[in-house]
Amino acid sequence: MKRLLFAAVLCFLLASCGPPQDGHGHYEYDDDGRKYSNGIYVGEFKSSKRHGQGTFTWAGGAKYVGEYVGEWKDDKPNGRGEWTSPYSSVKYVGEYKDGKRHGQGSMTLSDGDNYVGQWEDHKFHGQGILTDGDGEYVYVGQFKGGEQHGHGTYTDVSSKVVGDFRIDVGWNLTIYDKVDNVAGSVSEGVSHCVPLTSGIVDKGKNLLHCLTV
Repeated sequence: MKRLLFAAVLCFLLASCGPPQDGHGHYEYDDDGRKYSNGIYVGEFKSSKRHGQGTFTWAGGAKYVGEYVGEWKDDKPNGRGEWTSPYSSVKYVGEYKDGKRHGQGSMTLSDGDNYVGQWEDHKFHGQGILTDGDGEYVYVGQFKGGEQHGHGTYTDVSSKVVGDFRIDVGWNLTIYDKVDNVAGSVSEGVSHCVPLTSGIVDKGKNLLHCLTV
């Protein structure tokens, strides 16, 4: 009897007997290469797997690495949750499926940009809104695989672009100036306008600010 009691106490102190079978508890996971290992979980378990409401905090030695708070199913984030990074201002609040961002959610990116909309397989996918952190532009429309793809509207302080995008590139668009006059177009990826150095900027792609001459 004493041996069994000693073994139970030792198991609790060393956390070497595996996660709790069911109910609420905590467990420290070793780094086994999986994403949700190498950290401490506090929350609900089912059949020794994280299942229900819980918090997982990653750690590298004594150094805090990150945290996920939310719902779990079969040892993976499933349902609504929140993930934050201590290295930057990156934060995600929304839905998960099988450990990946999937469904409706919002994320603040490291450069201050903000995305609100639909996700699939950890990427922007479906209808969403991407806003520049400095308030210089906003894109409202469709995404696919993390890129602007489909119908959308891109607006900056002086211009507006409306139409279809393909893999982050303007494909069939109408370009308006700040008073909604048609200033140019993009047809099958080719711009028909007068490019200026100011106005819409699209990180080297073909969205050019157009003005009539």
